[in-house]
Amino acid sequence: MVKRRVCAIALIFVLVTLYFSGSAIATGVDAKPPTGDTVFYCDLTFIVNDDTGGKLTDDFYVILTDIATGVQSHYDIPNINYLFGISVAGRVIANTTYTIAFDFNGIKGYDVVNEDGSPIKNFGATASGQTFNWKLVAVDGTNNNGQGSDSGAMTSNTQNNTGSPGAGRGGTEVQNTDADSVYSDFLSVIEGIDQNKQFAPLFQHYKNIEATCADRYAKYCGFNRDDWFNFTPMEQFLWYELYVNIVTFTQLGTYDSDFSTIEQFRSNVASSAYSILNNICKAPEQAAAFRAITDWQYEYFMEHGEIYNFFTGKTDVQENPQITPVVPSAEVVKEATQAEKQDEQALKDVQREVRQEAQPSVTVKPGIWDSTVAGIKSSWIAILVLIVLVGGVAVIIIIRKRKAIDSEDTMYK
Repeated sequence: MVKRRVCAIALIFVLVTLYFSGSAIATGVDAKPPTGDTVFYCDLTFIVNDDTGGKLTDDFYVILTDIATGVQSHYDIPNINYLFGISVAGRVIANTTYTIAFDFNGIKGYDVVNEDGSPIKNFGATASGQTFNWKLVAVDGTNNNGQGSDSGAMTSNTQNNTGSPGAGRGGTEVQNTDADSVYSDFLSVIEGIDQNKQFAPLFQHYKNIEATCADRYAKYCGFNRDDWFNFTPMEQFLWYELYVNIVTFTQLGTYDSDFSTIEQFRSNVASSAYSILNNICKAPEQAAAFRAITDWQYEYFMEHGEIYNFFTGKTDVQENPQITPVVPSAEVVKEATQAEKQDEQALKDVQREVRQEAQPSVTVKPGIWDSTVAGIKSSWIAILVLIVLVGGVAVIIIIRKRKAIDSEDTMYK
């Protein structure tokens, strides 16, 4: 009997030990760290031919800017290379879009265009590489950067720039650090979604309404309609949802139903992309980031009566002189509501201070059993298992004891 009891107690000890060990192992193993995505590169070949008759004798530079990160890459085009059509090699990270600009070291009267004479546009870098065939031309007048005419490559590309916010057209820098921070945070969250099949429904949506987007881009924002069709899917998404769509709603005369409250704005103006991201793409993180940046746009509109363009650093009124400035009809109501909330909060603060002053300051020290009770609460599952095991062993001991007694009675009979 003694041996059986010892074995039962040992069994209980082993089971409890295994239980706690299993719990520790289950909670102590960290998930494997995520592996990084493979980085692909795009090999570049720049071929520039001189069409000026040898007038320019200095080197110039090609400047590529990643629209997603704002990172720039500079490539020197030596004089001898463009005079004799010798290529220059380069390399950038693939699967993103780059704007193209040129730096002539302050020398005016020159520009670079495509071989057929058309303006140079943004390009999407792919792992298959990219070859540029350009020509150096002499132009009359200067653009905003002192690098050729207003129709040159720099002006063409900055108008299509979706890079770092605050970079205005023609290189004009508009200081808005708050907008810079909000836009950068958003880009960091959505980076790479245009290469992810999970987000295909989002970009297909803008493909389906491409003509409508282009019409609004021209009508309400004052840009060239044809430029819209040169945008990448990511650029169309960013431009439309962060600027074009919101500007359009300000011109429809529906302020009271669309902008009176932030809830109305979210439901009527900024709902399509949010719903696609959250409900169809199943991407709550990207949906939350989208809501954060559109909420910022709403607050900016409430404060200034204008929509901010993250891509040029200007407002809709500055971008398009033909646009009708919006004076929110509910501004007075909004200010009154804010004042009421401030008064209500101030009253609550006063009431709380009065209650605190009326009540004596009492410091409650933890009792001797507080830590014990806390330990029991945190380990109730283990205690329950232990009780069940002890009860089970006790039942087994009692049954065996009764059987032993019955056996002894039988023997004596």
